Amino acid sequence: MAYLREWLKTITALVIILGFLETVLPEAGGVKKFAKLVFGLVLMAAVLQPALQLVMLDWTTAVPTFDGATAEEGWLKTAERLQVTGAAPLLAAAGQSAAVHLQTILLAVEGVESVEVQIAPGRDQIGEVTVAVQGDGRAGSRVKKIAAHYLQIPEEQVTVVIDAGREAVE
Repeated sequence: MAYLREWLKTITALVIILGFLETVLPEAGGVKKFAKLVFGLVLMAAVLQPALQLVMLDWTTAVPTFDGATAEEGWLKTAERLQVTGAAPLLAAAGQSAAVHLQTILLAVEGVESVEVQIAPGRDQIGEVTVAVQGDGRAGSRVKKIAAHYLQIPEEQVTVVIDAGREAVE
């Protein structure tokens, strides 16, 4: 019963404080709407506090263990894995878009009849780039420089395959 009384006191005090803060906020701008949202979320969290304590988990059993690593190193490895996994779809979409743009740019190079660009995503950046060119064999070095410059990667990561003379510039 004492817990319920304390909870009601907390809710009452929170409502009074949030009501006062809401009246103090200026009407101009979108600040008041955002503040009302935040105030509502805070109040909702306070109201749900008893229900959350009923389903409270014992977090000591839920913490993962890491083989042969300190907890900090384990958490850093987990965070890195999550970052790479989360960034993979974005890198793939960006790579496809960059490939289309690069193809358009390379079609303007003298001696290039058609181009196909394949960008292999690396761990957290662009990996290997393969540019298949049909046309004049002398355009290979220019195509490689343009592709590397456009993608902001070293020229060593760009492979140009020219179809006319079956030669590769690496």
